[in-house]
Amino acid sequence: MNINYLASPSKGAMLTAEASEINKTKRTAVYDIRATDDTGKLLATCQALVYRLDKPLPFLEDKNRRSP
Repeated sequence: MNINYLASPSKGAMLTAEASEINKTKRTAVYDIRATDDTGKLLATCQALVYRLDKPLPFLEDKNRRSP
């Protein structure tokens, strides 16, 4: 992960992060992530390389779909 902090938000500003998938293979994926404030000012950028697993992560399971 490579993060570039470009500016600080104003106190009380609403922050938004948006991610887009740049590339995805069976084993890896690359994402571009941008954080802005409520005026649209770019605060940070990030490029992330992730390693994909063949099994779901237990902490990401949908608890609503489990049977009691």
